[in-house]
Amino acid sequence: MKKYLIIAIMALCAPHLKADLTGLAKKIQETAAKAQTADIPTLLKEGKEIFGQLAPIIAKAKVYPHTTKMSFELKNKSGKDVYLALKTAGELYKEGDEVILVVPAGKYKQAPLDITKDTDILLWKTKPVVSDQGEFTPEAEMRYKVKPLKTIYVTYDGKETADGKMLREQTGPAKGALGKTDTGLSKKNNVKNKEIEKIS
Repeated sequence: MKKYLIIAIMALCAPHLKADLTGLAKKIQETAAKAQTADIPTLLKEGKEIFGQLAPIIAKAKVYPHTTKMSFELKNKSGKDVYLALKTAGELYKEGDEVILVVPAGKYKQAPLDITKDTDILLWKTKPVVSDQGEFTPEAEMRYKVKPLKTIYVTYDGKETADGKMLREQTGPAKGALGKTDTGLSKKNNVKNKEIEKIS
């Protein structure tokens, strides 16, 4: 009973883990029911499956994207305003009713994204129009993708890197020696340049 109570509390504290934890609780319950009659090899197999479900849950918990935690930050060093849209698992992020976010020159834009899912970063130099269906006109001038389980603290300066990207990981003060961004966000689990995939 205590085990299930702990799992329930974890689900309440970390809602993005609820589905995984519910599945794990069900598996534990099924295994416990078999314990009286199952043979040792069967129980060992069941235990292995439980640990198999537990590993990705632990990985997600380490980067728990609580709504108060800013898991995304774009620093605009280009000298001109840039326009931004974000998608997680294909779903547009909204700030209030806005899906197109302006990042003024020299400023930052933060967002509490669910980084347990793929993130698409779309950028424009001029403000696009978005339809009711979530389609942009014109299409994004720059588009990047970041895989799950990393914070996304990046810099845009309007200059292409050696690999053709205009987006790169933030360095932070003291040339990165302090391990945080200029705004004080920890870079311990931040995305690396090689993990920022250029789509277009």
